[in-house]
Amino acid sequence: MGTLSSDTKETGFSGDNGTSASEMKDELKTRIGSRVQSMLDGASEKFSGAKARVSSAASTARTTAGEKVESMGDLMHRHPLATIAIGLGVGYILGRVMARR
Repeated sequence: MGTLSSDTKETGFSGDNGTSASEMKDELKTRIGSRVQSMLDGASEKFSGAKARVSSAASTARTTAGEKVESMGDLMHRHPLATIAIGLGVGYILGRVMARR
């Protein structure tokens, strides 16, 4: 924390030019309000950008998942016996695992 003279140089308030404490307080409020608003605007812009990127990634994931499910469905239609055999095998293994508990 500096001395009074160095603090007034940093803020631009000297008191020697006839500025009252009330005027200095109002000016300080205005400066702080402006800074806070600037910070909020910057945060809002960053949030909007992040929201757009997340939305894009979610859309891509949905599209990719839909394509994979469709591809799996096509494979199951082309090889129905293998699909049934795999289903029976998985069911048998799950049944054995659940019976042990």
